[in-house]
Amino acid sequence: MSSPSTPQERARSQQTAPCDDVFEQFSYSKPQDQDWLEWKYTLRGGLIKHRNTIYEVIRIPNTFSDRVINQTADLPPVPWPGARIIGNQIERWTQDELEINVKQLGYDLDLNHIDNGVGSEYSKRSKLAIESESFRSLDLVDYCEEIHHAKIPHSVEEIENLKVVIGLPHLVQLVGRTPDGRIVTTKFGQTTLMDVAFDKKTNIPDKRKINWMLDIVDGLEALHQLNILHKDLMPWNVLIDGDQAIICDLESYHKIGGADAPESNIEQPYTTKSDIYSLGGIMWAMENRNKARPHLTLRPSGILKDIMARCLAADPDNRPSLDWITSELDTLLSASGMADFTDR
Repeated sequence: MSSPSTPQERARSQQTAPCDDVFEQFSYSKPQDQDWLEWKYTLRGGLIKHRNTIYEVIRIPNTFSDRVINQTADLPPVPWPGARIIGNQIERWTQDELEINVKQLGYDLDLNHIDNGVGSEYSKRSKLAIESESFRSLDLVDYCEEIHHAKIPHSVEEIENLKVVIGLPHLVQLVGRTPDGRIVTTKFGQTTLMDVAFDKKTNIPDKRKINWMLDIVDGLEALHQLNILHKDLMPWNVLIDGDQAIICDLESYHKIGGADAPESNIEQPYTTKSDIYSLGGIMWAMENRNKARPHLTLRPSGILKDIMARCLAADPDNRPSLDWITSELDTLLSASGMADFTDR
């Protein structure tokens, strides 16, 4: 192959590279060391931050990008803050692409040429929430760690949502506020569903899985009846105590993550069916002890597999209603002979 002869060709050669030159030494058969929970998935592939570089990996079957996203090949080191791996090619992001993606995804990169407060969106929204009349109207509470949980509110909408769900079952309950700008909720349990589901040393009985799901579905139905979308219904936003579960983190703020409904990654409106997709992700976590990963062939298994498969349907119209899910969960309890022993 001849060397680039023009300035334009030389510049282009510094922006892209074929896999034969760059990737071969990194195509290991072992999985990447990078934790797969850090991937942010889209319909085309996924994004991941690694060693101060954001990689966009566009999956082309039977190519290097396919192996990377399935974690049978390592991410190649590049001297750029943003790179795109598509098939067997790697490209450098333009400055515009880099800034847009950093803002949208909320990554925190050490980039001297980006001075627009990356990662500060949460702090801005929290400041507005604490200064709002909605927050100031809350009762001051003498915080007690044994019975309370306190956190900085992330938005005014979170405070308003907490107010309207007071008294509703299986949803985190607001108590008031502290003088130092935190909202106080009633403490529930000692752990999140993620902590238990991802601990493979802990056995989760089928009865407990079903009871948790019944509580989660009940809480989500209460939100939807109030025209509230959760938008971030993940295992870490479910608190558990014995056979009981409640939903927390009621910001109604969509964060891009591994269990996103497919439509949310192509800028389609977030709907109740998007929350139902997240229910499928929670069931997957309980049955498989990990997080549902797009771009892999998902084969639901376990006692919840049929409900899970319906919830994880790519087409929102093919996902079930909450009433159907509740009915199926009740049927599972009855059919397995567990209903007589449940302490719900």
